[in-house]
Amino acid sequence: MEEAIQLVKKSYPPAHKEIPVKYLFLSKYGQFPQKIRLLPVEKEKGSQVVFHVKTVLDRLNDQYGINNERPIIRRYFHQCSKKYYTTQQVVSLSNINGILIHLNQCHWVINYTNNSNKSIEPDYVQDRHYLVVEQIYLFYLNEHENFVQKLAHDLIHDDTLSLIQPKVVNLCFLGKYKDACNGPGSFYTRGNTLIKKPYINNLAVSYGGHDFLRAHNKIVTWLNKKHTNGLVLLHGAPGSGNEF
Repeated sequence: MEEAIQLVKKSYPPAHKEIPVKYLFLSKYGQFPQKIRLLPVEKEKGSQVVFHVKTVLDRLNDQYGINNERPIIRRYFHQCSKKYYTTQQVVSLSNINGILIHLNQCHWVINYTNNSNKSIEPDYVQDRHYLVVEQIYLFYLNEHENFVQKLAHDLIHDDTLSLIQPKVVNLCFLGKYKDACNGPGSFYTRGNTLIKKPYINNLAVSYGGHDFLRAHNKIVTWLNKKHTNGLVLLHGAPGSGNEF
């Protein structure tokens, strides 16, 4: 087991080569493990949500303790910070024997926003880079089934552990211009920009009271119908939600 761990720690794998967690588990505990995959819950259909690596590890360490004596880690070089970062990591819990947690294919993202009202600081502040992982694997003995199910539920439903990718909107512009040499003309251009969704804790408070909730629910119901499209224009007094 010790030789296998040292070999994994020192290796620099080809792309997409995973740490053989199942066989490390078998070597350490003498049994093939149960396995469960964790994905953060999407609040909205089609949204891209990822776990923030540092926040997840801090949560596990605070609640259960992480055994840091022999962490199994693979690192790659981050060009911006000029430092090595963890691309794969296998950790175990200090007080519970028979569970390995595998953070696989960690990578950097930019322009992601918090998935809750709790702010997550970037890992590389200068360019607002976050180290994230899309899925986490739990390998465990049968005797820990109930504990692992609860742990999995807590991790995937806790939106303070995750970040969300902002939506992209395509912009098209059609305009006219007047040139002193060539006379009038027209132009067409297109591009895209990121839309970062703000976190709204209370819709009624933020948008003019409960009267606006009725308008909001009516708009959402209409937009959720099949083959619905168009532009909704709101008007009203300042502070009444017309910029919603």
